[in-house]
This record gives sequence, C-alpha cells and structure tokens, in this order.
Amino acid sequence: FAGGQKVRERMFPCRLFKKRPLKWPARQVALFDPRSGTRQQLAQMGFSPRTTTSLSASALRDVTVLIIGEDCATDPELTGQANAIRDFVKQGGQVIALHQAEIDSAWLPMGVSLSTKKTSIGFVRASSNPILKGFGDDDFKFWFPDNLVSSQDYMKPRLGNATPLVDAGLGNNDMEYAPLLEIPYGNGTYVLSQLQLLRNAGFNPVADRLLEQMVAVLVERKAELKPTAVTTDDG
Repeated sequence: FAGGQKVRERMFPCRLFKKRPLKWPARQVALFDPRSGTRQQLAQMGFSPRTTTSLSASALRDVTVLIIGEDCATDPELTGQANAIRDFVKQGGQVIALHQAEIDSAWLPMGVSLSTKKTSIGFVRASSNPILKGFGDDDFKFWFPDNLVSSQDYMKPRLGNATPLVDAGLGNNDMEYAPLLEIPYGNGTYVLSQLQLLRNAGFNPVADRLLEQMVAVLVERKAELKPTAVTTDDG
C-alpha cells in the first residue's frame, strides 16, 4: 500500500502441517554414526535407534534398515565392511545414507559422485515411489530458514541401476543432479539423500515427515521377486 491505495498484490498457495509427534519404529533400525552428530539430531525428532559401531555380517543380522549418519561415508569401518554391507542389501536389507560431504563408493554396488551443487528447487521424479507418497514438487522448494533444500547433490549416474527420486538442474546443465537417489540391489535397496533432512530437525515439517516416511516404508518393504528373462544369439 502507498498513500492508502493498494499498489501491488501477490497471492500464492500455502500448505499447513498439523503439529503431531513423529512415529518411529521401535526396533529393526540401526544407526552407524561414529561422529555422533546424527544421533543427537534424530533424538531432537524423538527418534533414538540403536547405534552400532560394527558393520559386520553378525552385527547386521537382526537389522532391517541401516542408517548411515551424516559425513560417515568414508569411515574405515564402512569401507572395510563393504562386502558385508552389499550382502546385507542383496539379501533384503535397506540402507539410508544421510547427507555426506564426501563418499567412497566401495560399499555400494556402483560408483556415485557428489557435485558442488546447492539446490533450492527440486522436482519429484518418482511420484509412484512410496517414499514420496503425499509429497509433490512444491514440497522441495525454499526450505526454512535459508531456502536450501539440498547441497552437494549426487550426479545422476549414466550407467547402472539407479533411480533419481528427486532431481534438480543448474543453468544449461539440464537436470543432471539427484538430491535423492535410490539404488536397488538384489532384494534390498540403498537410498542416498543429500537433502537437508537434519539441518533443522524438528522445525521443518517436510523434512521431518519425509524422513519419518522413508524409514517406515523401508522397514515394511518386502523383497519383490521378479521373473528374469535371458536372451541369447541362439534364441
């Protein structure tokens, strides 16, 4: 308003989230967090999964979902137990890797690389995935308090079995970045997240509920056996 007169009007939709306690599984989830920072942030959200310092096959025997804490993806225990982790996923285990500043792909079934990309606007690319049920493009825009949705996004793999669940672009580089990437392997899967899920734990309802849903979906996910067809030159 100026001089009592309306000069400009702007309208935009808002989504309101009813405040409620988050629901977390009581068991089946283990947190690998040698730096301890992730454990503290999850506790602020009311989530206290059991922690593990070992990633051996015996340590993962009763685990359904393994969460790799922030900035732990190059830890010697993780890379040293790469075969055990791949076997865990191949047999139906689920892995969530939270935000990483650097990554060693030894424990993954394929190589991945991080970028220097910072994202304020992301796009849902796998809306049928139950992890993203109820979320749309608008939920991945301008997160509180500094508009940052993700950082150091994964580069979209050009080879291998990987699905960008959320992607982003930069200038003329098209949509080459994946803030949220899923890599199925055997009967399980890896979900790699560069989203700022914990940066404002307890204050960002989209981030809080996305992590809540991600954990819940993976805890309940059952191995899906699909027929395999093989073709040869002989027919």
